[in-house]
Amino acid sequence: MPDARQIVLIGGRTGASYSPAVWNRVFADFAIPLEYRSHDIQPTDLARAVSEVRDPGVAAANVTMPYKGRAAELADVRDEDVERAGVTNFLVNRSGRLHAGNTDLEAVRVALRQITVTSALVLGAGGAGTAALGGAVGAVRHVVIADRDDAAARRLATRASGWGMRASVVAWEAIGGAVEGADLIVNATPIGMDADDQCSPVPGELLRHRPAVYDFVYRKDMTPLQVMALDAGCRLYDGLAHLTQQAVAMIPGLGLPAELAEAIAQATLAVAGRKPLSWGDPQQLSA
Repeated sequence: MPDARQIVLIGGRTGASYSPAVWNRVFADFAIPLEYRSHDIQPTDLARAVSEVRDPGVAAANVTMPYKGRAAELADVRDEDVERAGVTNFLVNRSGRLHAGNTDLEAVRVALRQITVTSALVLGAGGAGTAALGGAVGAVRHVVIADRDDAAARRLATRASGWGMRASVVAWEAIGGAVEGADLIVNATPIGMDADDQCSPVPGELLRHRPAVYDFVYRKDMTPLQVMALDAGCRLYDGLAHLTQQAVAMIPGLGLPAELAEAIAQATLAVAGRKPLSWGDPQQLSA
């Protein structure tokens, strides 16, 4: 694909991402002249990396942790979601000007339309946590936020209050006391990302009241939190389901045909080797 424009992934740990493999499979199957590449960068290189997205050979960029907030500040135009949340995961190059969007918010909206919840415990106050709450506006009325950085949790609580939510903060060490009051638990931290990471942000015994669980993390096998959630009989929306939906939400911004949505879902299944779980039960575990 010698004349292909690039889509780049900018982040600190891009090697763990399935996005390049998923998108390149779709581009190859449909002969679309785009190529997806990933770039690990240091914080001092972010401004340069974002500036390079303005190059005519680059169509767009995805931004992942820990740069979603700073990338939003570097964009030329911010859509309503980015203005609201202050974070972006999607930069589109339009004649050298960067238009920032956030497909994570749309993915959360799509997911929460499928269930009814009113109260949530959000674990993580970074870009993913902010997107989770931004997408939950209108669906969740009461939210408790926990992060190891208490100041970050308080900033996000202030933002959520401005969106009309009743928001409060709990210390990370006191998560257990907040779990039972939530009918939705969102893991917006990287806990469980590594294959050898057997940690869960929430102990399995605290899931006895069967809250819905939305875990942004994905990997080849299921994370400890995802296994515990299914064992407890919780409805689960896992990171693969979120990855699929946020990729589908990129289609309009890239000017691609809507029918690619099913191809993205099939490519995600092929790359991951298992089905995403969309508020499913243990029977969905068979690939």
